[in-house]
Amino acid sequence: MKHVHQIEFSDQPHRARRSHWMNHVERHAATLSDRAAIRFDGSTTTWTELRNRVHALARALSSRGIGFGDRVAIITGNRPEFIETVLAANLLGALAVPVNFRLTGPEAAYILADSGAKVAIGDELGTPILLAALKDLPESPGSSPSPTPPTDSSSTATSSTRRTPRRRLRYRTSPRTPPP
Repeated sequence: MKHVHQIEFSDQPHRARRSHWMNHVERHAATLSDRAAIRFDGSTTTWTELRNRVHALARALSSRGIGFGDRVAIITGNRPEFIETVLAANLLGALAVPVNFRLTGPEAAYILADSGAKVAIGDELGTPILLAALKDLPESPGSSPSPTPPTDSSSTATSSTRRTPRRRLRYRTSPRTPPP
């Protein structure tokens, strides 16, 4: 007689995910709400402000169709918005794809295409590279990248429905030979 294992679903997160960093942000926002979460360039973001900014960005990404398993490219300098974007993507179950702002347009285009990023978010350092990358991205049928105008002076989001198949990794193993 074969034993079939039943999987039970519940509202409780999987044990491995109970310590997810968004849980830490939520807990700190509840218990240390007015304490500093991030200090950058003379300004302080509290835990409550960080949680609210992350949730607002997650709602904006969700309204653009970003969800579980999608890729969100981030091309910014070292700034709090980078952390907020990573947390917002993870809150939705999406994966953050950091892109170095020192890359050229074709290099960034390769990373965007290879990762299958549906959205790219950039600041004043990343926006020129994103715009150059859009010119170098291979067009796929039915896709048309559409830059979105900035909502404020510090960031720009670029959206695309482009999805390229990911390359499969090939692993090569060689038999171990004993030392002579």
